[in-house]
Amino acid sequence: MNKLRLFLLGSVAAVTLVTGLGLVHPHKAAALSGSSFQAGRIIDDNVFFNGDGMDIPTIQGFLNSKVPSCDTNGTQPSGHSGYSTRAAWGAANGAPAPYTCLKDVMVDYYGSSGDQYCKAIAYGRYSAAGILYTVAKACGVSPQVLLVVLQKEQGLVTDDWPWPNQYTAATGYGCPDTASCDASYSGLFNQIYYGARQYKIYAAKPTLFNFQRNANRTISYSPNSSCGGSSVFLQNQATAGLYNYTPYQPNAAALNNLYGTGDGCSAYGNRNFWRLYNDWFGNTFGIPYSASFMGESGVAATVTNGSPATIWFDFQNTGSQFWKDSTSAPSYYPVTRLMATWPVNRPSNFYDPATWTSASRPVSVFSKVFESDGVTLAADQHTVFPGQIARFQFAMKYPASGMAGGTYIENFELVEDGIPNFWVNGSTAWQAITVPDQFQAAFAGESGEASVSPGHKGTLSYSFKNTGSQFWKDDASALPYYPRTRLMGSWPINRSSMFYDSSSWLGSNRPVSVFTHVYAADGTTLTPDQHTVWPGEIGVFQFPLAYPTTTTPTGKYREDFEMVEDGIPNFWVNGSSAWQNVNVTNP
Repeated sequence: MNKLRLFLLGSVAAVTLVTGLGLVHPHKAAALSGSSFQAGRIIDDNVFFNGDGMDIPTIQGFLNSKVPSCDTNGTQPSGHSGYSTRAAWGAANGAPAPYTCLKDVMVDYYGSSGDQYCKAIAYGRYSAAGILYTVAKACGVSPQVLLVVLQKEQGLVTDDWPWPNQYTAATGYGCPDTASCDASYSGLFNQIYYGARQYKIYAAKPTLFNFQRNANRTISYSPNSSCGGSSVFLQNQATAGLYNYTPYQPNAAALNNLYGTGDGCSAYGNRNFWRLYNDWFGNTFGIPYSASFMGESGVAATVTNGSPATIWFDFQNTGSQFWKDSTSAPSYYPVTRLMATWPVNRPSNFYDPATWTSASRPVSVFSKVFESDGVTLAADQHTVFPGQIARFQFAMKYPASGMAGGTYIENFELVEDGIPNFWVNGSTAWQAITVPDQFQAAFAGESGEASVSPGHKGTLSYSFKNTGSQFWKDDASALPYYPRTRLMGSWPINRSSMFYDSSSWLGSNRPVSVFTHVYAADGTTLTPDQHTVWPGEIGVFQFPLAYPTTTTPTGKYREDFEMVEDGIPNFWVNGSSAWQNVNVTNP
């Protein structure tokens, strides 16, 4: 009986006949109990699909620790009658010395171009640790998981005199129970690469396979159909993938003797995976609630009075539990919301009472839920399973109390309202919110030079765009407590103009106090309210120029103006300076 056949049988009893494989860990028996095994949750997605779990030196150190000394020449006793050494036993079974332990393996790999499941891998010479690290990174499958698969399939991690056929089918990929292994997938690199890649195929195309997350499936206890099985709710993709790879669950007998054999109806593949991972690397259950920031609407937004900003953040669920929003969460399950932070539960200056859940909770319903590609919409738009991406979109409103112009950093993170320690690890995001000066304008146009002469008035017209955060009100619309937007003679401020028209001007330094026209941002479309200029709109000031009452020589005279907000301190409007020449002529 050769080693390959022993491991494909999945029998711990058979494996222990092979001296030195070290699969039995009695020192862990007291700590780990078969009663803790959950058939529907063998390992969490954020543990299984963590491709960054170990670097090459760490993997190499782990392999060295499992096999401190390799029996390269097979000099140890064989344990088989008539064969004094391992080398003799191996030669009799087609596996003569020398033997290469996993920690010492070096192989050439021809490279792969990469696809939707795994990134490209370069041609090169790789150690076993290098293979595990490279494939884990390329395919996004935990190197710890790959080590466990190598052990549960062929015992390679702890074998101090492995045979060639153990490397041929190192992860069992392409080795069906009913036929020989497919030679095109043989070899350590191929086995690790295609084994890892297969788990990504299960995740990317779940409907092609029997076992799927978030679904009930009958899972057999053994290849022998008479042994029966039970219905299992598969809680995550990693667990579904393990069953697609090895379609049996351990029965009670296998779990009751966790480090030994069960009965004639026991299967051990998924039990051994779970047991080995726990013994070597700790709990297979990851952090329940964690996230990874995936994108945003932009790093800056501007809010003005009457023009809120709409922003969004995307987060991937990297935890082991699904997220529910206010629409879908049952009473006993936490609600995933976005929270203003720094400090935690900070009321936001840009709170919108019409749309926010509270002053510190801008959104509690997922705007969109995507599959892991960030493009494909998920079937359930109110549940985010591990690996999926949720978008949180909301409005940032100009503060009701007003704010000084400037840029403000708003910090947010996800929370699970309804449980202790409710914030979600890794979900921090921020947005820069720009608040323009309350009263600010940009010159938008003018009528051109004007002429006055005795008995003949001229006309000037200036257009200004409201680029501030507050609306403008003229004398026809302003309430007693609100400032009035007027045009003022300037250079110096409040300069009295020689062209003051006493019949129409508000005063010698205020040529106009009512908007002549108010346009939308296009400068053409008249707005419904002709006495209020909202941020982004354009106000027009048109006024007459009278011939000076004092004798004035003919010629050109420069007239400077700017907008003011009469009724408040620092009443001039930034950016509203304008000037024009006025021709004084005689009849």
